[in-house]
Amino acid sequence: MFGLAASVAAVALISSNRATRIPAAVSLLAAAALLVAGDIHGGAAAVGAATGIILPTADDGRHPPASSRP
Repeated sequence: MFGLAASVAAVALISSNRATRIPAAVSLLAAAALLVAGDIHGGAAAVGAATGIILPTADDGRHPPASSRP
């Protein structure tokens, strides 16, 4: 669950909506504190956050850009 929550928080953090960025940043700071403390849940959150940042930006080339869709 910590990985999923951190993934959602990471996606919210890179969104343009300020109202979602603040709670996302607080959530990721708490996850970072767990990671620094050596808690396994901090590691899960780090993996989840990385996944949340990498997957939405991945381009597999199968779909044309949204601007070219009718």
